[in-house]
Amino acid sequence: MKKSISLFLVVSLLFAIAVGCSRQAVEDKEPPAGQNQTQTGNKTDETADKVDTAVSSLIQKEAHVLGAKVSETGGVIVVAVTMEAGTSEAEGKSLVDKYLKVLQEKYPEQRINIQVVADGKSLVKSDTGGR
Repeated sequence: MKKSISLFLVVSLLFAIAVGCSRQAVEDKEPPAGQNQTQTGNKTDETADKVDTAVSSLIQKEAHVLGAKVSETGGVIVVAVTMEAGTSEAEGKSLVDKYLKVLQEKYPEQRINIQVVADGKSLVKSDTGGR
């Protein structure tokens, strides 16, 4: 009799642990009530950067450009460009001037911030400061 009670308690305990662990896994996957936002990194969809892949691709095709990203963050168009080591400041300035015009046409009412970097140092910074 004691064996059957002990066995029943052990089985009940194992069952309770298994059910408790599975509920925790399900709860971890579900968003809290009232939140139907998916997360992107640490940002929700409402605050996630909107990347302009078309202009980013155009910039990346330019000579000496290693990478470029054009995104909208908080109503500001942010452009980050990384150029090859040894790129001159004049080349960076030329690139900024060219794409500043393109971006001003595409985003006429928004502030545009551009930074060009090479060798880990800032070559050119440009900020329209709003319009």
